[in-house]
Amino acid sequence: GYLSQGKYPKEYSSWRNMINRCYDKNHDSYKRYGACGIMVCDRWRNSFENFISDMGKMPTNKHSIDRFPDKKGIYEPSNCRWATQKEQCSNLEKNILTQYNGQTITSAEFRRITGIKSRWVTTLLKTKSAQEVYDLYKRKNKI
Repeated sequence: GYLSQGKYPKEYSSWRNMINRCYDKNHDSYKRYGACGIMVCDRWRNSFENFISDMGKMPTNKHSIDRFPDKKGIYEPSNCRWATQKEQCSNLEKNILTQYNGQTITSAEFRRITGIKSRWVTTLLKTKSAQEVYDLYKRKNKI
């Protein structure tokens, strides 16, 4: 099997951490996962081999497990992917999606594209369009 080489692959660490943050009350992240009802499906909780069979190997060392598309859902084959840090940040609940130049982008991407540094952009995008926010900052800051 996958673990027979005598060393634990990086995917094993992701699998163990996923389980620990959902079930180990002493884990640093338990209060944001297990205490909130986030679980790991039985197929994965009981078998690293099943997990690796469903998820495959990490594309790179910069990838980690991400619950997607349902960030509030459980860890299971239909709701998980290997994602980069940027992809995971785009999946955060606090991130706002907006329409700008014909594309759906996150508030973080909007700030990067427009050069607006203010973190208030995310708050403003909850009630205003991206174009309104851009125009507001353009008038105020001459960007």
